[in-house]
Amino acid sequence: MKTLYPALADLNVVYSLVTDWTRRFFPLLQYKHLLTDETRELDDVHMEVPEREKRWGDWIQLRAYVAPATEMHPLTRYGVEHQRDVVLQVSAPDLVAAGLATQDQSTLEVTMVATIGDRFLHSDGVLYDVINIKRAQHFGNTDVPIWYEFTAERVRAEAPAYMEG
Repeated sequence: MKTLYPALADLNVVYSLVTDWTRRFFPLLQYKHLLTDETRELDDVHMEVPEREKRWGDWIQLRAYVAPATEMHPLTRYGVEHQRDVVLQVSAPDLVAAGLATQDQSTLEVTMVATIGDRFLHSDGVLYDVINIKRAQHFGNTDVPIWYEFTAERVRAEAPAYMEG
């Protein structure tokens, strides 16, 4: 028996509806992409570029909805922290429009340019760091994404040089 997938031409209608929805109800956020350089030396312990060597591109505007998690104030070794992770909900057409993803028009496969380590401003200039990106919703029973979720945490200011081990 052959599986009957929704017609891929219908995706244009779905993307049009999603784009209209986001234009009406989602704010524009200031977002900057982490510029990675594969020739940089990775930290042996964390296997990532050290914070002091990270560089970001220019600010761009991204239309997205920010869903805040529960605000917490745990006591850590740094004192009482103000933590509030957020989930950024972004549509695939908005990612493509902002240059944070590309989409092949023949296969409709989305290739992410956005990455873990990107940053965005929200809620009176609070800076957030993207820590996870996942597909949230697909078109029908296909593998074509409609929504993505970016989990982010508040950026902690870097410790001064004399505080480093």
